[in-house]
Amino acid sequence: MNCDEVREHLAEHLLGTLEPEVDTGVRRHVRGCAACRAEMATLADGVSTLAAASHDVAAPEELRRRVVNV
Repeated sequence: MNCDEVREHLAEHLLGTLEPEVDTGVRRHVRGCAACRAEMATLADGVSTLAAASHDVAAPEELRRRVVNV
């Protein structure tokens, strides 16, 4: 894989949603590429910040009722 291909897959790699063979290719490339490692680290920080922030917000009561009813 080259840098462009890896960048296309970094978000999915971090979320764990890539097919195993593609994920392996991303891992191999990132091990040897400092630029892609740095980009992955930056993206990982953003993903973890978003995940933490999403847990700080409670769903509106109306939404809760609609989900339970479904």
